Amino acid sequence: MKRILGTTGISVNALGFGAWQLSNVNRPDQRQAIEVIAAGLDSGAELIDTADCYCSGENEFGHNESLVNTALTQLGRKSDITIATKCGLQGPPNHWVPAGRPERIKRCCDESLERLGLESITLYQLHGPDPNVPIEDTIGAMAELQAAGKVQHLGVSNVDSTQLDRALSVARIESVQNRCNPWARADLDSGLLKRCAELGITYIPWHPVGGEEGHHACASNTTLRALAEKYEASPYQLLIAWLLAQGDHVLPIPGATRISSVVDSLKADRLTLGEADVATIGALGH
Repeated sequence: MKRILGTTGISVNALGFGAWQLSNVNRPDQRQAIEVIAAGLDSGAELIDTADCYCSGENEFGHNESLVNTALTQLGRKSDITIATKCGLQGPPNHWVPAGRPERIKRCCDESLERLGLESITLYQLHGPDPNVPIEDTIGAMAELQAAGKVQHLGVSNVDSTQLDRALSVARIESVQNRCNPWARADLDSGLLKRCAELGITYIPWHPVGGEEGHHACASNTTLRALAEKYEASPYQLLIAWLLAQGDHVLPIPGATRISSVVDSLKADRLTLGEADVATIGALGH
C-alpha cells in the first residue's frame, strides 16, 4: 500500500517508522537500535521520522538524527529512504520548550544536515509553534531554507487549523504531524484531519497506538481483543489499520524498541477493516 507525500509526488509505503523511542531514556543500545531500524525497513517502511531534539538529555541534542544516519549508512539504504526531521524545540525530554526564532531555525537546519549526512532534507517540519514568535516568521525562515535548497518540502506539527492556515499563508505545507488515535480524537472531531485531505496535505499521526493508554487497552480492552481475534491480528495492528482507514492521506509512523514490535506494527496495512469495526475502534476513546 503506497501513499503520496502531500503534493510532492514522492511515493512511500503507507506506514513509516517513528524513530523517537530509539533515543528515549529507556532506549536500546546502538546495535539493537540499528537492528530495529533494519527490521522496519525490511518490513516495508520507506519514511523515517526523526527530530533534532530526540534525545535523553540536553547534552546529546541530535542523538536520533545521528543514529538514523549511522543506521542508513551501515544498511546501505541512504538513497531510497525518505527522511523527515523536525526543528523548533529546545531543552531535554519532558522539558521541551518552543524555539521558533528564525535565526535558530536556520542554525538548527545546518546542524541537522550535518548529523544526517545530507545536502538537502526531504521533509523539514516545525515541531510546534512558538507562542513568542509569529508562526509566519518561523515558516518564513523555513521557506528561505527551501529556496536555498537545504530542504525540499515543509511540514508542521502540533498545530490547530488556525495555525495551519497561517503557515499556509507563507509557504506550501505538505504534512501535518499531530497526535491522533482513538484516545486522542481532537483532529477528527475538529475536522482538521479531513481538511488536510481537502488541501492535499499528508496527515502523520504520532502516538498511533495511543501511547500508554493504548498499551493498557491492548492488554485489557475486551472489545479490542475480540476484534483482534476476528481479524487474526494484534490489537496494535488494529489501531494502526483504523488510522489508515481515516483517509488515503494518513501516514502513521509506529515506533518500537524491539524487532518483534516493529515487524508486527508494519503488518497493519494488510488489514481491511469493516465500516462497523472502524466505528467501534473509533469509539474506544469516548
